[in-house]
Amino acid sequence: MEHVEVPVELMKKQHKAAVVRELDEAGYFLIKDAVDFLAAELKVTRYTIYNYLNEIRG
Repeated sequence: MEHVEVPVELMKKQHKAAVVRELDEAGYFLIKDAVDFLAAELKVTRYTIYNYLNEIRG
């Protein structure tokens, strides 16, 4: 798996999307409230996480 080694404060969209992709492949989003938790950690909205997932899953 690819790991993003950039602090959240410096992450661009591509870094955050890479984190979402890696977690999606690992089944992270099967966990209840995972989207809300990750959104808070990445300092984005839950809708942004869903947009990344839509782009990834295409």
